[in-house]
This record gives sequence, structure tokens and C-alpha cells, in this order.
Amino acid sequence: MGEPGWNNHKETGGLFEYLFSHWFNSHLTFQQTFRYEESKANFSYATSFQPQTGTDAHGNTFKPTKGTQYEAGLKYKPRGFDALFTASAFHIDQTNVLTQDPDNPDFSIQSGKVTSKGFEVSAQANVTKDLRFIASYTYDDARYSSSNDTAIPYYYDPTSDSVGYHMRAGTATSLQGKYVNAVPRNMTSLFVNYALPRGMVRGLEFNFGVRYVGWTYANTANSFKVPAFILFDTGMRYDFGEATAFLKGLVGQVTISNLTNKYYITSCATTQCYIGQGRRVYGNLSYRW
Repeated sequence: MGEPGWNNHKETGGLFEYLFSHWFNSHLTFQQTFRYEESKANFSYATSFQPQTGTDAHGNTFKPTKGTQYEAGLKYKPRGFDALFTASAFHIDQTNVLTQDPDNPDFSIQSGKVTSKGFEVSAQANVTKDLRFIASYTYDDARYSSSNDTAIPYYYDPTSDSVGYHMRAGTATSLQGKYVNAVPRNMTSLFVNYALPRGMVRGLEFNFGVRYVGWTYANTANSFKVPAFILFDTGMRYDFGEATAFLKGLVGQVTISNLTNKYYITSCATTQCYIGQGRRVYGNLSYRW
């Protein structure tokens, strides 16, 4: 019920990876790859369908969501430098997408077509034998490209007390051309890992990461936005096998996500917003043989 959730990808990984894994349980796929020295280019085409659960306000079941996806990509691995650079462009069309019912906000309806197009670039490199980094950037333009449905915009109004909230309803507007709510157009991340030289403390590594998620529209009518946010992560890893052969295969790791305990909003609906995960500290001890 309500507006579908698109926000999990914003904290966990690349947006294109999220779109592909959630939209394309493909039953027809074509892929062609071309190689030239250290470069590799590829093109793929896929179609999909995904059954939808639940019903609308009138008890009618939803039709499966169908889609087509085109992707063209390039990978480049330079000579004499331990690095990999990738770039890809994608175009995804979906039909029968679930959106919030303007007349019954606790239920969903199926709109016409959503088109998502953009690109993703990434780089990873071992700068030295002790220093490694991974960086990525994603741009995604996701809109309702064809729809006969409407959406009701809501605005903050401290003088209004509609259904217990300071929100005022506006005039219904066409859904066509509106951005898909909760999908950021810009997202980037950087991860750095540094291993202390063997002459200092063998087996000890430190890592640091930063994630940026751009602003999103909070509702399908695009009447207000959820602000962009930046999160910092850090951690350390120790390989006990570097200290003594007896402990070979034993690795300990401590990670802190949202290091500054930043307060941020991941997404909103008409009358409520969802707070992001606060600072979290967790450890892991593993043994491999």
C-alpha cells in the first residue's frame, strides 16, 4: 500500500545495480561484447516482467510490471597501472508501475510508463601496494513518461490541521513528466583502504568511505523535496595470520557506519517521513581454511 519504497539503494550500493536487480528478472536477454587490447565494450538488451502483490482500493489485483532495458558499457584496464575504469549508459522502460492513489492515499494504483535513463562511471585502483581506492558516480533521470493518471500535491501549511497534519492539498496535476519519487538523480561514493607497511604493524588495515545521495522528490506530485545528505563510514581490519602462522586464516574487522551520527531523512510520503540509520558499530571475526 502507499507509495513504493525506492530508498534502500541509496545507502547500500549503486543505483543501476538496484534498478537491474529489482526490475529485470529477465526472460529474454541479448548481450554482445567487443574487446580491443585493454578495453572491453558491451551492449545488452533485456525484457522482463514482475508480478505485483496486493490490491487497489476496490479490491482489484494488479497486473505484472513489464519492462525493457538497454545498456551499453565500456571497461578499460591500463597497462602498467593496477586499475580498472568502467562506464555504462542505460535506458529502462517500465509499464504498470505502482504509484499512490490520489483518492485513497493508503492504496496504490498502476500508472502508464516510467522511463529511467542515465549513466554510471566507476574507478578502482591500487595506487601503491598499501593504498587502494574505489569511486563511483551515478546519474539517473527517472520520470513518468506516459500516464493518464493525476496526483494531488500537498504543501506544508502551519495553519492547516487536515487529518491531524499541517498539510494542505493542492489541485490535482497530471502525473506525466513528473519525476519518480524517492529516486535521486545524483549519487556518488568514495572508499579508501590503507594497509600499514609490514615494517610497522603487519596485517593491520584502515578504511574510510564517504557517500553522497542527492535530493529526491517526496511524493509523486513533486510538490516538496527530501534534502540531499552525506554519510561517512570508517573501519579497520586485522589479519592475525600476519602475526603468527598458527592463526593463519583468522581475520577480525570493526566497522562504523554513519560515523558522525548524522540525522537525515531517506524518504517521505504524504504525511510521514522515514529517518535514516544512525551511527552503527559492528564487528566480525572470521576464520578460513
